[in-house]
Amino acid sequence: MLETEVVPPGGAGANPIAPAAKPADVAPPNAQAQAAAKPAPNPPSLPSPAAGAVGEGITLQVAALRTKQDAEALVDILKTRGYPVFLVTPEYAHADDNLFRVQVGPFKTREDADKVRNKLLQEGFKPFVRH
Repeated sequence: MLETEVVPPGGAGANPIAPAAKPADVAPPNAQAQAAAKPAPNPPSLPSPAAGAVGEGITLQVAALRTKQDAEALVDILKTRGYPVFLVTPEYAHADDNLFRVQVGPFKTREDADKVRNKLLQEGFKPFVRH
């Protein structure tokens, strides 16, 4: 199972969270061994995220969701597609709501962000640029 990074904007650090496994999510040992034996597909080549602390550079917001579970599920989907994705929890969003923001990046240039934004649009998402 993939870990989800909960990252406050501004580079305050990351808190990896391992979601608790539900009985239906846990595969039998043989199925896990078979899945581990298969090579993972290569994710598409995307522009590199900006070096440095989180909060530096340009980010794309893909969604703002009401539940952490839904946000983590979207984070997992985007990670499997090769995106540099992270989750901003409501307490770090600097907004008067309780939404979990799924963001991609940060990117060094607007051009890099726009390339990934266009790819996300082609995949059916509606991302917007956050500075």
